[in-house]
Amino acid sequence: MLAGELRRELAATFFFPKTGICKSRRIFLTIAHQLAVRYPPYRSYLDDCMRMDPAFFDKTSETLIQTLFITPTFCNMFPINPDHRHVIIIDGLGSQGSEQEQSKFLGLVCQFVLDHPTSPFVWIISSRPEEHLCAKFSEIERLHICYKEVELDPNSEQAREDVKKFLRDEFRRIQHRFPDATPSGPWPTSNQLLKVASSSSGFFPFASAILHFVGQSTLGGPVSRLNHVLTLLDNPESTAVFPVGDLFRPLDSLYSPIMSEIPVTELPAIRSLLGFCMSHSLVPAHESVPFQLACNILNIKRHIAYSALQSLRSSILSLPPPSNAHNVRLQFVHGSFPDYLRNPQRSSPHTISMDYTLAELWRCHTRIVSQWLPSRCESCPELKGRPFTKRILATDGIKIFWAPEIQSQTARELKEKMFEKASSCWPIILHRYCHQWCSNSCQQKSQSQALLDVPSFEVIEFLKQIDFGCPALFGKDPVHMLNVLR
Repeated sequence: MLAGELRRELAATFFFPKTGICKSRRIFLTIAHQLAVRYPPYRSYLDDCMRMDPAFFDKTSETLIQTLFITPTFCNMFPINPDHRHVIIIDGLGSQGSEQEQSKFLGLVCQFVLDHPTSPFVWIISSRPEEHLCAKFSEIERLHICYKEVELDPNSEQAREDVKKFLRDEFRRIQHRFPDATPSGPWPTSNQLLKVASSSSGFFPFASAILHFVGQSTLGGPVSRLNHVLTLLDNPESTAVFPVGDLFRPLDSLYSPIMSEIPVTELPAIRSLLGFCMSHSLVPAHESVPFQLACNILNIKRHIAYSALQSLRSSILSLPPPSNAHNVRLQFVHGSFPDYLRNPQRSSPHTISMDYTLAELWRCHTRIVSQWLPSRCESCPELKGRPFTKRILATDGIKIFWAPEIQSQTARELKEKMFEKASSCWPIILHRYCHQWCSNSCQQKSQSQALLDVPSFEVIEFLKQIDFGCPALFGKDPVHMLNVLR
């Protein structure tokens, strides 16, 4: 999209391929080739370089950037016009190669810009915000290089419009490829296009997966394949006509390598945090939980959470910065990723079981409630003699794993939020998903998306601690406990 808008100023582009390794030398040589096609004086200069040194293309990256960009700039081989800069686009830097190679390339470009601020080139580099690249860009900012960071939101109105335009253009290409198998008039219909665009929600990989599926030449024509996609979007459980794997294979090829790169030591924290995000559909109260509060509920420290989720950041997760984690929740960039994680046929061995997730969340909530129980406060001298309703507000027993980092929030307020969320959620989870205890257990068991995988004796041991005369232990909208225990 951007390359099309900058067609007049665009001098060269490099888009990282999905396979293979691209080193700095290859990137610089590819850019040089495109510049040579565009600017005859530069082409003549490269011809002379190759005649004088047949091993010209085997030079190191440091030598190439000097020969290919710095020297020609001083020799005025590129038209210089303050109102017309030469744009070089590098797309997907963080998607390939080692961190060392990525940092090396970025460092060479930054040094070039720093040493030659009047160069006619403008470099546009897009990447996922990987930690090592963010550190390098922060260094650029400190050096006061002419630099501007633009964060792209896939849920923005602009992203949605871009995806819609992309879908419209690509469907038109499919129609031209299969003129006999598609309607002669407008296709797809406006409603069908709107449905696919709305489901894509500004996320290009999802839109690309649909187009790849519809545009295949086997197993039916584009019209029937699009109709099947629309059926799946309306009813994800439908598997009629075509296997779901055919549709989601391009998405799986995006998600599986990312999950495979996660170190084994980080998996427990990642499963807990992703499971918490995925539980929103089962426990709506979790949807409003900020990231810091979620980490405290799950017993996860700040550095562990960010270390675990760094590799998933931006590409598939929207991870708030620590400075805003007390207000903003962790979110999936697109709903296709949790769908992938739920399906063992697609995501094994990285599947996240919602049965296990519910059990873990229930234990986390009941742990917090147990730490806050009035009986735990009897040993506190400052609480003796106070009314019962005051005693249950003691927060000393609640353990915090990620302490407040802003002056406007105290540890006591954070603990109160933890208890408020825990007291609201534990009876809801028990009532809705533990078929051994809820009413109409057979019907509940068959209709639930997940079941609370907690042994009966564990539930009983917790309930023995509960004072059923204390309304604060059952949240703002308490479940009638007779329905739970019936």
